[in-house]
Amino acid sequence: MIFLLLTSICCAQTAQPITANINHGIYRFDTGFEITQNDYRSGPATIFDGSLAAAYYYMPVSSSDELIDEGAFHAAGVVGDEQVNGMNFSYCTIESQVDCELRFYADNIYNSGPSGWMDQTNRGEACVYGLAGLPGIFTGMLSCWVISIDLSGGFECTLPQEQVVGSAEEFGWSIVWLTQTASTGLFLPRPSGPQGYGTRQSFEWFDLSQPNGSEYQGALTMPSGNFSMKLYGNVPDTQAYYSVAPLANDTVRFNAISEIRAASTASWAVDNANAGSTYGMLVSSQSADLPIVANGTASLLVNHGSFLTNPISLGSTGSLSATLPAALPPVFFTQAVELNGALAPSNVIAASNGLAHYN
Repeated sequence: MIFLLLTSICCAQTAQPITANINHGIYRFDTGFEITQNDYRSGPATIFDGSLAAAYYYMPVSSSDELIDEGAFHAAGVVGDEQVNGMNFSYCTIESQVDCELRFYADNIYNSGPSGWMDQTNRGEACVYGLAGLPGIFTGMLSCWVISIDLSGGFECTLPQEQVVGSAEEFGWSIVWLTQTASTGLFLPRPSGPQGYGTRQSFEWFDLSQPNGSEYQGALTMPSGNFSMKLYGNVPDTQAYYSVAPLANDTVRFNAISEIRAASTASWAVDNANAGSTYGMLVSSQSADLPIVANGTASLLVNHGSFLTNPISLGSTGSLSATLPAALPPVFFTQAVELNGALAPSNVIAASNGLAHYN
């Protein structure tokens, strides 16, 4: 059980001590919410961590408040973006169920807010997610939750890295509660603890009850620099992509586990390998989107006319580690297939997302 003293916060906001055990669960867009024993992570990389040492939780007095927090991604690789495929955030509530909207912004300028914000009907978010049916009271009068959001499988959000090393150019994010006000609040870290990269001791405050174009209320300073949150993503310079018209057997989830670099050891893995199946990997210099796999029930996302090598066996585990050649194309594409039997086109029963690897 965590118990911490109330810290004063300005204006129309309140902070409350965390006096309940913390529960865990995962939200997926295809299945909804389920309770878990531990935090779920996509990834495999942790690309932002502002989740350290929760101290108390914050509750807005009004449901019209949107406080936009910030963070930054270290410059890494050549692409200049991070593809967010998982997230953890935490809250306490006395509601029986929590509904909210998760918003990401490409930037969050101090004393101004996101540059794309025009008014509350045209906010210019990079990504918006409606999260309905999150858990509320579990035991007693107060329940606290660490919620993992699985954004893999086509729900990823692409946000910019800092453009200059060390500049900490910020992205923005917020949770807008859609249930009863003054009853649900995000965790805040200890003011004296380490903060996430690119965070500052303030939030950009928007009051959505104000007339269009007049919502911005200024920078709201707090002792803690950010809400507690963690983001996961792919390894640098690898990004997942999907068919524009997904098919029934586009069900395999495929990731690069290490950076994919010339003359280095590279690793790939299927995240949801099935017992009894075997797997293979296709490698091409071009992408594609053709409904021709598994008798037309799965998508081919690499160009079969531009294969760089013969299909590679991933065995029953769906994984591979191999040393790559010294010369690679500037970008190449991989995809996993699931098989019932040997590595042959006639045995393919499902296919994965594609992965684009940039060198």
